[in-house]
Amino acid sequence: MERVIPDCAALHPGVEIDLGLEDRMVDIVAEGCDAGSRLGSTAAADKIGVPIGPVFRSVTVASPAYPAAHGTPAHPRDLESMPASACPADAP
Repeated sequence: MERVIPDCAALHPGVEIDLGLEDRMVDIVAEGCDAGSRLGSTAAADKIGVPIGPVFRSVTVASPAYPAAHGTPAHPRDLESMPASACPADAP
């Protein structure tokens, strides 16, 4: 999105872009939106999804001290209750 939005704004200066980020599934029609973007490959049955960029990839990493202090998760859902920090994959 960091590349798509500025390019779109430059190509269409008369279009107002109001960007909202949600950590929930949103019904874009019910919310009054003209368009929406979602990470992942699923779209509601009454919507059309098209890729707008490369596949988003993420990894989970820890120092050796982290599992020693917090335990080793047996399943990915175990991470939900563990303290964590996050940064973009392309961060310096």
